[in-house]
Amino acid sequence: MFFWRLYMAVFTFIFPLFFIYAGIWKSSALHSTIALAVGIVLWLGFIYKEFKRVILNPIKVNAEIKNIYNNTHHTIGKVLKVFDITKGSKINKAYLFSFPNFIGTQVNAYIDDKEGKYNFYEGKNISLLLNKSDNPHVPFIIDDNNRDVPSAINIKGFIYLIFIATYALGFFLVCYFYYSEKDGWRFLSLWHPWVWAPLIGILGTFVFSLVDRTIARGSNSIKSNKIALYGKVADGEIINRDHTGTIVMNVPLMKFDVKFKDQNGIERLVTIKELVPFNDLYKFELDRRPVLYLPEDSTQAKFMHIEKYMTSYANKEPSAATLSYFDYITSD
Repeated sequence: MFFWRLYMAVFTFIFPLFFIYAGIWKSSALHSTIALAVGIVLWLGFIYKEFKRVILNPIKVNAEIKNIYNNTHHTIGKVLKVFDITKGSKINKAYLFSFPNFIGTQVNAYIDDKEGKYNFYEGKNISLLLNKSDNPHVPFIIDDNNRDVPSAINIKGFIYLIFIATYALGFFLVCYFYYSEKDGWRFLSLWHPWVWAPLIGILGTFVFSLVDRTIARGSNSIKSNKIALYGKVADGEIINRDHTGTIVMNVPLMKFDVKFKDQNGIERLVTIKELVPFNDLYKFELDRRPVLYLPEDSTQAKFMHIEKYMTSYANKEPSAATLSYFDYITSD
C-alpha cells in the first residue's frame, strides 16, 4: 500500500508541474477569479482530508486503546497455528488463534506480526483485552504487560500537512511570478494544474480509504469488529455466489447469499461479501459454512474466520494468499 500511496503522491505533486505552461493562456477576470476560489477550496479540502487521516485518526486510536486499558475485559486466547509469511525478502510470523467473545462464542483471529513483537507457539495461551466501545475501530489488543499506547501526536503527519500547504502556496507564487505579467491571477483557469492538482490528491485519499475498508472486510470494518466481538455462530448454507465486479490488489470481492437460522429458529437470508483469492475460490462451493451474526440484528453477518474452517470443511490448508488478505483483526 505504501508503494501506491507514493505513486499517487507523484501524480499529485510532480505530474501537475509538467503543465505549468498552461499559465501562458490568459483568462477573463471572472473566470480566473472563479478558478482561484475553486483552487483554494480544493487545496483546503485536500489538507482537511489528510488532516483527518494523519492527525485525527491516530488521536482516535490512542483514545480507544487507553479506553480498553481503563475498561478492561480480560480473556484468554489460544494459538491454533503459526505461519511463516514471505513478503519480498522478509519473512514474518503470523498467528491464527481463537478466543471467547463477549457472549462466549469462540471466534478466530489472525495477526500478521510485521514488527516481530511476539514469539508465540502453537497451543500457547495469550492474554487479550477486548474493546467495549460501541464503535470498535480496534477489536482487541494483546496484553503483553507493557501497556504501550501509540502516540497521539503524529509529528510526521504535521510535517506532511505543512508540506502540502507550502507546496500549494509555492506553486501559486511561482506561477504568479512567471505568468502574471502584471495581470494578477488571470493566468489561472479551471484547467490550470494548480487548480486540479489537489483534486487528484482528494480522489487518491478516497480510493485508498475505500481499498483499506474493503480489505478490512467489506465497507465497514467497525461492523465487522462488532460481529466478531458480540456475534453468535450459526450453521450457514451458501445458496448462491457471484463476483461483485470489484477486484482489490488482484483479489476478487465475492458476494455470497447465505441462509441460516438465528437463535430464535427464524430463517435468515443474508448477503456476505468476502475478498477471496482466485486459488481459493473452489473452496466456496454451494455448501454449508459457519457464520457469525449479531443476535440483535441477524442481517449483520459474516463467515466465521475462514482459515480454521478451510481445513475442516474443504480438507485443505489455507493458502498464503488467503492469510494475506483475511487479517481483518489486528492487534494494535
